[in-house]
Amino acid sequence: MPAPSFALKSVLGDMSIMLLEGQRAVPSKLEGLGFQFKYPTAPDALRNLLKDAPAPGAPPAAPSTQTQTQQDKVKA
Repeated sequence: MPAPSFALKSVLGDMSIMLLEGQRAVPSKLEGLGFQFKYPTAPDALRNLLKDAPAPGAPPAAPSTQTQTQQDKVKA
């Protein structure tokens, strides 16, 4: 949603920079130590998180048997 920068600056002050200019975080220390991310970009990670998500408007899925078993253990 577009917003005038002066409005964001007046409401958020210095925090408005994150919205107006963005922020690039680079895990150089981790990469320097040889760490490899399973999902190197945010879109890759979101795709993985949402791959089993129900379609918008779809009824919720029934709990899996594993989830039910875990709930039974908590009750015991």
